[in-house]
Amino acid sequence: MEFQSPVHEEVHGRVVAWAHELFGAMVQPRDEGGVRVRFGSASVDVSVTAWGEAEAVILTRAEVVSGADLTPELMRHLLRKNCEMRFGAFAVGAEGVIEFRHSIVGSACQIEELKASVQYVMLVADLSDDEIVARWGGHRAVDRGA
Repeated sequence: MEFQSPVHEEVHGRVVAWAHELFGAMVQPRDEGGVRVRFGSASVDVSVTAWGEAEAVILTRAEVVSGADLTPELMRHLLRKNCEMRFGAFAVGAEGVIEFRHSIVGSACQIEELKASVQYVMLVADLSDDEIVARWGGHRAVDRGA
């Protein structure tokens, strides 16, 4: 992985070390950098990107459902759910995959904040995937091996 700044490299190293400390054997390295943490029917990816020269952003994300019928009703459902969320939001990726994402400012992040982010993203993904598949079709991440 190529780092864009010293802060990017430092935050990435901290996040990887914390993930192993917090989640142990559930952590797998990702080829693109960062880690994947597996829980139940969800897997959570944690990555770090540069934000200019002096900052980095930690992105915690989980693929929730792929192949759902992206109807206006589903989009309204996701927007309503976003209003209910304490942290993070649903998004639809370029290939139509429904994700749940949460971002943290890298230099200010502490280990407990990373833990809360990973656990919250995992919980939302795990609770949301069955409902979305039942109403709009598609496949949960665990069903397609993601």
